[in-house]
Amino acid sequence: MIKSPERTSHVNLPVRTDDGHIQSFEGYRVQHSTARGPAKGGIRYHPGVVVIPDILCNAGGVTVSYFEWVQDEQHLFWEAQDVYNRLERVMKNSFAEVLKIHLDRKVSMRTAANMLGISRVAETTTLRGLYP
Repeated sequence: MIKSPERTSHVNLPVRTDDGHIQSFEGYRVQHSTARGPAKGGIRYHPGVVVIPDILCNAGGVTVSYFEWVQDEQHLFWEAQDVYNRLERVMKNSFAEVLKIHLDRKVSMRTAANMLGISRVAETTTLRGLYP
């Protein structure tokens, strides 16, 4: 028996590709039962879909905030395109590192992002000590 879902969400996300074109991606979430609460059961994706972890998505804003701090500290004023170029380089490198852990260790992208972040904190703490 096919049953209508209790809730559905549909999003349309436009993304500018490397060649400058805008490509639209659609996303859906369907919830068939709210009896166990809205957060129970997790989200399931098609095996061919790469899910960018929330940690990596949020890192863009944090990175730009860091760039602003660097400019303030050094009395620099970067052009917007300079910020975009630096951000793109940082985000692509970070994504590549997370993807490598994901593929090498056969863990989810979210777990890979956490592993990378925790390893960086551990390495920095080892090098600098607890209180720099």
